Amino acid sequence: MQERIDFHGFDVDTRRYLHSETCPQAHDERRVHQVSQRSICLRMEIRTETGRNLMLTWTTLTFTAGAEWAPGSSFGLDTFRLDGAGRFHYENRTRGETKSAAGNITPVLLNDIGWHLEQAGFPGVPAHDIPPGASLVEFTLDDVSGSRTARMDYFAARNFPGYRELLVRFDRWTAWLRDGANGASPPGLIRKQEALS
Repeated sequence: MQERIDFHGFDVDTRRYLHSETCPQAHDERRVHQVSQRSICLRMEIRTETGRNLMLTWTTLTFTAGAEWAPGSSFGLDTFRLDGAGRFHYENRTRGETKSAAGNITPVLLNDIGWHLEQAGFPGVPAHDIPPGASLVEFTLDDVSGSRTARMDYFAARNFPGYRELLVRFDRWTAWLRDGANGASPPGLIRKQEALS
């Protein structure tokens, strides 16, 4: 990401600006106010760019939910593995039966995922109770520095910014693939093959 940019005549250090409501390089109070009014848009542009750069460092992002043999699990174990180029491999295991599919997601969705991870503060997870027998979800990111996992209660995750949006997307994709990919696909998801074993 470009570390310094010219923004309306100001030399802005974007690394500092991400944490400031005003331009740190401007000294005229009137001009600071003008820049501050545009701060939200600038931060969104910078963070979107940051998300794209983050995606390029990925090896894989893996979403897992459920359990193959749990008596109370209606859909078994879902695993959706996505690489930094947008290729995915999906697998569902339910009491010894396996269903799998592969395909791609669009670049727009790939960028959105990078943004949601940043918004969530991945791999950090807000403190919350995980009761015995809770339904857990995991997001595991593998890159050149190693593997990091965020694990949380499914229902609690629906209230965590960033993770909430990721959960909505992955829930929708895995449900459609698990049910046989019938009907119109979720926007941006392109299935290439499906197999049963």
